[in-house]
Amino acid sequence: MHKNGGRKRLVTLVCLLAVLLTTVILPGTAEAQASLNDLAARAVQNNYVLLQTGTPVDDGWTSFGAYDAYVLDKAGVDLSSWVYESQSFKDKVLAKTYQILSNLSGTYSSKLLAQHLLAAQAFGDNEKANQLLQILNDRQTCTGNGSFDNNAFGDLAAFELLGRAGVIGQVYDKNAAIEYILSQRDTSTGAWTSSWNDTVATCQAIRALDYLKHYASGDQTDAVTQAIEAGLEWLKALQKENGSFQDDAGWEDPAIDTAEVIYTLKLLEIDPQTWKSSAENSPVDYLLTGVQNEDGTFGSSKNIMDNTWVLDACLMLGATLSNDQPVGVFIRPAQASVRVGDQQDLTAKLLRLDGTETDVTTQAVWEVSDDSVASIDTGGVLSALAPGTTLVRASYGSLTGTATVTVAAANSGSGTTSGYQTVTVNIAVVGKGGNLLYGPGSVELSPNDRFGLTAMGALDKTGLSWEFSSQWPGLVVAIEGERNEGMNGWCYSVNGSMPSVLPGDCSVRQNDKIIFWYSTNAMSGGPKWEDLVSGKYLQEAQTTAISPEIVQAVKEAVSQYQNELGQVLTGIKILNQDHIMSKSEVEALKKELAENRVSVTVKVGTEEAVLADTKQEVSLLIPAKALNETVEISLKELNSSQVDVQVPGKIASSLYELEPSGTKFASPVTVIIKLPIDEGLKLELLTPAWYDEKDKQWVPIPGLIDAKKGLAIFKTDHFTKFAVVELPPTNQVVVTKQPEKTISFPDVGEKFAWAKEAIEYLAAKGVVRGTGKGFEPARPVIRAEFAAMLANALGLTPDKVRGTGFRDVKYEDWFAGVVGAVANQGLAGGYPDGTFGPGRTITRFEMASILARMPAVPAPGQLSQTVLRDKESTPAWARKSVEYVVERGLMRGCEGSTFQGQRSTTRAEAAVVVYRYLKSQAAEPGSK
Repeated sequence: MHKNGGRKRLVTLVCLLAVLLTTVILPGTAEAQASLNDLAARAVQNNYVLLQTGTPVDDGWTSFGAYDAYVLDKAGVDLSSWVYESQSFKDKVLAKTYQILSNLSGTYSSKLLAQHLLAAQAFGDNEKANQLLQILNDRQTCTGNGSFDNNAFGDLAAFELLGRAGVIGQVYDKNAAIEYILSQRDTSTGAWTSSWNDTVATCQAIRALDYLKHYASGDQTDAVTQAIEAGLEWLKALQKENGSFQDDAGWEDPAIDTAEVIYTLKLLEIDPQTWKSSAENSPVDYLLTGVQNEDGTFGSSKNIMDNTWVLDACLMLGATLSNDQPVGVFIRPAQASVRVGDQQDLTAKLLRLDGTETDVTTQAVWEVSDDSVASIDTGGVLSALAPGTTLVRASYGSLTGTATVTVAAANSGSGTTSGYQTVTVNIAVVGKGGNLLYGPGSVELSPNDRFGLTAMGALDKTGLSWEFSSQWPGLVVAIEGERNEGMNGWCYSVNGSMPSVLPGDCSVRQNDKIIFWYSTNAMSGGPKWEDLVSGKYLQEAQTTAISPEIVQAVKEAVSQYQNELGQVLTGIKILNQDHIMSKSEVEALKKELAENRVSVTVKVGTEEAVLADTKQEVSLLIPAKALNETVEISLKELNSSQVDVQVPGKIASSLYELEPSGTKFASPVTVIIKLPIDEGLKLELLTPAWYDEKDKQWVPIPGLIDAKKGLAIFKTDHFTKFAVVELPPTNQVVVTKQPEKTISFPDVGEKFAWAKEAIEYLAAKGVVRGTGKGFEPARPVIRAEFAAMLANALGLTPDKVRGTGFRDVKYEDWFAGVVGAVANQGLAGGYPDGTFGPGRTITRFEMASILARMPAVPAPGQLSQTVLRDKESTPAWARKSVEYVVERGLMRGCEGSTFQGQRSTTRAEAAVVVYRYLKSQAAEPGSK
């Protein structure tokens, strides 16, 4: 434990000096920058070598993980090109993310979840990032103290990582988070945590508070400032003479501690060069002159963590890497088997930062570790000398790649050609849509053949025509005229596994089973040999022959709308309302749809899949792991007479059905429907909807309507009948009895039993809706959503004109009508700057103020006598409203008889409040 030495004056002086030095050029800046670039490059190369030598990517101790992926991606590394044992670094991290999201009962730390959130963002998968954030928010609502896990060493890191991700403002309770972080501090030293003063934890806590300080309220602001200053003071006292940082016990790695301090100072806009030791060395000096060991490793641990943290610090200090920066050398094949007397051609490739490769076979220096087993010449030709295993190295500059070669005894029996051994292998070639181009059959290979004993040799022996890429020699881009297109193209497997090398570099043995197939799904492992032999695969392929062109078109269409669709939490957002389809476009689309009949059957497993008819009248993108087993899905167009004609609502599109009915998707499926949009439709009443067979009614689904292209885009999580429907406007939703039907949500379980009745009641009456991801009861409700709840509950007519009176509400926004409706009734106003703040979370004070303006609630037989302990801190504008809602039981106090008015309100809490209001309106005066 470290004691304060009253160094606040020192910290202030250091900060002042930092400001002064930003106006001058520090000596040796150009040289220092070059050195930082070199360090960053070396850190990347070190990690690539570790991956190629078999270090796993599984988030485990001494393994690679999501945080390493995030930092490497930030440096510009193409992680899809970092391949080991046929799977890329990127794919392994994504697979781990899928594993986390599919097993929410797993004991994953908040730190790990936040790291995967950053990695998902880096890979452009914002949907997964949002799901991870929701998990963290759900955890925070359970702990009750602002933490995620009640574990400071995980929680501090998680809050800091959410700050980096730019989503700290979406944390469920930011004020509670601040209180929790402050409570974990050792007030006697200023360090974190109170149980163990730790350099990394202190740096992470300071950065987390810096991200959260904008949300501090009241006395929190001063407390945050003082905690940051005290934490910096404690850190400064740890600095060693060489400029590095390390705990007094000497247990921690100075490379990591110093990198953490540099990152912290840069975030706080303090120049790390100004933090000088007694020997006038800064942490940057240590990074430049002391962090690297003679063997090129970093720090005292010389591991992945050192590489990643040094790289991150260099990037924070402005280091940059060019796209053609060499990353490492690899040899193909990485594993080869040859017999005594045979030869094997090895190829050395130089991998660059952006994933491009350069053949350096003839420039590399080749050597074998055991020259009694094999020898190798300057061109990479290996000669097998004696049985055994040896490591082969190819060095190019300072970079070295390795391969393992196993030499077997010579085969003196039959099966030879001109003194060389021949082998017989099995091969099948499957084209687009499951079309069998060759086999299953066998071919005989000889070392004298053009491609020798390789998978490419087997393909060549089939007699089929094939083409290599002009840009990437050895990459098969066409077989029998079926050419790679976009993300679709030719893959191959050997004995059920997909090698990480080109087919010409993949050695094969007697009786190996080789399959070349045209892939339309990057997550698929391809056909199985036994299915090809039995004909089972070909039978299934006949029902799954959706062309690669359609698959690509659907994916591109979904990608185009994905971001906007993710922002629609309830209601409908109209796109291109001022550019509605022309009459000629409407007539052409009507003709196209009239001549088309949708009937598609596809077998879908756990991989990502597309379901669409040839005209893409209706398209579905099914995400990976949306189903946990293979299901035969049928998508059929129905007659409109197949729903009750008495049901309110005009069907604007065709009616479709997904079967088998009742099947649920684990993750929402994106659906796109074509429909002609003319002036006869009332856009403000148009919505995708699913048909409730039991209660004979249409249930609206949040989504988008593109008026220019004639498309409806939405998400669904179950098989049902669905269409785009023009629903009549809501007139009055307030009722006096519990509705007979029930709409339930999978995420409103035991944990939210206190809100279940309210949510299901309101959902059944159309007051609230699901979000496509369930109800999301723990997510803070935004002002636009609460406006929609009120407008639906009171049966208010949408008023888009009034809604656009706010600077941040556009006519085409899904919430424009409901915002205008509540504003027109004087229930909710905007802010002094002319905005409504539709995306801001609504506080308990704001909710109380709105409820107090609604039609009066009959006074109960006995008014609540609750005395709120934080009454004096309630702002003047909210005091009467708070008293009113508490007296009438619409809102209740929190822990310790407090109101906590600055706290955000969750969707579950908002539903309960609206439910109480409706029930109070239905009750007789004076009843309880």
